[in-house]
Amino acid sequence: MTSDNSSIETLRHVARELNGRLSDIELYDPNVCTWTHPDHKPWEFILTSGKPFSRQVQAKYRSEKLRLSANREFLVVEVVKEVQTGPISLNRPNKVLALLFAGRRKVGKKTYNAFTTDGQISKAQEFVLAMPTFEALLDEANLATSEGIHILRNGAAIYLNGPSADRVLVSVQRLIDFIAIVPRPANDPDSALPTIFSALLPLVEKWAIHDDSERSAFLERLPTSVLKAFLLDVEPYVRVIDSYVDSFRGRNPSEQAILLGRLAESALEAKQIVAKRHD
Repeated sequence: MTSDNSSIETLRHVARELNGRLSDIELYDPNVCTWTHPDHKPWEFILTSGKPFSRQVQAKYRSEKLRLSANREFLVVEVVKEVQTGPISLNRPNKVLALLFAGRRKVGKKTYNAFTTDGQISKAQEFVLAMPTFEALLDEANLATSEGIHILRNGAAIYLNGPSADRVLVSVQRLIDFIAIVPRPANDPDSALPTIFSALLPLVEKWAIHDDSERSAFLERLPTSVLKAFLLDVEPYVRVIDSYVDSFRGRNPSEQAILLGRLAESALEAKQIVAKRHD
């Protein structure tokens, strides 16, 4: 860390990038500090290690609700969103929930300690651990021993120790890539299609072409400027679309997933055409 207030300074920078408002808080989180209470005064805290979070930013980014909190040492990034998967932590247990050790799991390039409520990893949790977007999140996060990631029923959080602003912003992007396609509760009205894809729906009718030859002929007829505009709209979502489509492994994909897959195929082919025209 570069100063005693490194993570707080980082949070200030990230707040500007996310157009979020920085506020003062006093949040005692057992994942970053410990405390006791005086006799007969349970509302008072006596710190025994670490520090409570003292700054917080709340923001809406890529259609998701973010909450970032920091003390001098740690910064936590949270995406607030109800999900179907039960609580599971990797690398370090979530001390709010007193999770139990559930073995070690390889995710992406590394192997992590896993923790759940009962010391067992459910099929739904195994599915989440295998998602390409979760692997990408962990590979880029490259968690240190003091850091951890937690998937809860109300979203996901990643705890970082003295991170740079760039590392936090990358974690925000990858956390949203992941949480946007995690299974939602069955009674959730938005469960049919993750909200992250809402902006793409108007493009489906024109660009999601099933037949390979028809798609190629259609794209070849379009001017480069139109293809570039299409790529600006769709290319940032291609990796997330691929993960969403992959999430239907072992079962029939929804009609919307099929259409999004075709849209991604059009984007990849449009990119090849643009590159070829510039050669």
